[in-house]
Amino acid sequence: MELLLQFDHQNRRPYAPMPMPTDPAFGLASQDLLVIYGAKDSSTLESVAVGPPPDNWYDFDNARKGQGDDVVLAGSAKLPGVTAVQIRPEDFSYILYPIQRAYAETDLHAFLPALEEVQTIVSALFGGATGMSLLPLNLQRAMPSRIS
Repeated sequence: MELLLQFDHQNRRPYAPMPMPTDPAFGLASQDLLVIYGAKDSSTLESVAVGPPPDNWYDFDNARKGQGDDVVLAGSAKLPGVTAVQIRPEDFSYILYPIQRAYAETDLHAFLPALEEVQTIVSALFGGATGMSLLPLNLQRAMPSRIS
């Protein structure tokens, strides 16, 4: 995975990366953390070419897109050593949950916290569950596994 740093154009230097939540200064153990991330293929900007000055046009038509939730790349959401659960738009049935499926297809990032599956996973975490027992039944049977 590439480490991409934003560039502070005004001061002509990269911004400092954010500290990891597992940094000892925060006192959080990795086994007490959980990442729930959205994973739609080719939905999230990875890179955009920028034209030469003075216009600095952005070539969004030819931007490279990767897996993510429309805003955050899946690889950027995961934290080393922290359990992560993947949520995909196809986790929601067109027949049983047509509105949720439509929202997940259009903007998974905004809709993720409102999903019943996400709330079930968080509730299970607070209840002391770990591993596959964190997942609702429909995600426990998903292949490949949604937990890493």
